Amino acid sequence: VSRWETGRSLPDLDLLMLLADYHEVALRELLDGERKENTMDKHLEETVVKVADYSNQEKHKLARRMCLLFVAGAALFTGKWALPSAEAERQPVVFTSSTMEAAVQQALMQPEGEITTDQLAQIQRLAAVGENTFGPEQTFDYRSSCFIDDQFQGDLPLGAITDSDLALLSDMTNLQELYLCRQEISDLSVLEGLPLTTLALCENNIVDFSPLASLSEVETLYLGGNPGTDYSVLSGLTRLVTIERGETDESHE
Repeated sequence: VSRWETGRSLPDLDLLMLLADYHEVALRELLDGERKENTMDKHLEETVVKVADYSNQEKHKLARRMCLLFVAGAALFTGKWALPSAEAERQPVVFTSSTMEAAVQQALMQPEGEITTDQLAQIQRLAAVGENTFGPEQTFDYRSSCFIDDQFQGDLPLGAITDSDLALLSDMTNLQELYLCRQEISDLSVLEGLPLTTLALCENNIVDFSPLASLSEVETLYLGGNPGTDYSVLSGLTRLVTIERGETDESHE
C-alpha cells in the first residue's frame, strides 16, 4: 500500500477489483483515493473487468506453455540417454579367443551368427577345458588332471583364454557354473560378485585366490594345477562344500 501511495507501483488489476469489493467502493474512487458521489461509469468498469480477466487468461496460458516445455524437455533428455544405453546393450561381441567364442556359442546353443552383449546375461553355464568345450550333459572331474566323461584331457593342447578375455564375464550376470581349465588365466578380479555355485580353474597361472572370497554362493571349487598355494583367503566361504586342490579333496560341513 505504501508503494501505491507514493506512486512507485500499482497492484494487479485483479487485486484492485478485490480491494474495491472489500471496501465497497468503485474502482475510480479506489484509484483516486477519495469517495465520489457518482459511481464509476458503467462502460469503464466493464472495460477494467475485461482487462483483468484477460490478464488472468494470459497467466494461465503462460503456465500451460511452461508445463508443456518442461515435459518436452524431460522427454528429450530421457531419450538422449536411454537410446545410447539400449544400443550399447545390443553391441556385437568381439571375441579375441576362439576358445571363448566356442564356449559362448555352445552356452547359447548358437553355433553361428552374431552374438550381442545383451545375450551374455542369458548364460548360466560356461565350460571349456583346453580347446574343448563341453555341455551340461557331460561330467567334469579333476584327478591330478582334468577329465571329461572319464576321458583324460591333460595331453591335449592348452586353450587360449587370457585375462583380457575374462572381461566378457562382467556381462554374464546370471552365470552359475564356470569351467575354464588349462587356459592362460592369472587375474580373477573380474569374478568378484558373480553368483557362481561351481567354479573350475584348474591348470592356469593363478597365484592370488583372494578375489574368490567374494563368491558367497560358491559350493564347489576346482583349483588344482595352479602355482598359488594360499587357500586361507577362502575360509569365509560359508557355503563351500568341496575344494579340489590337486592333492587331496577337502570337504566342509
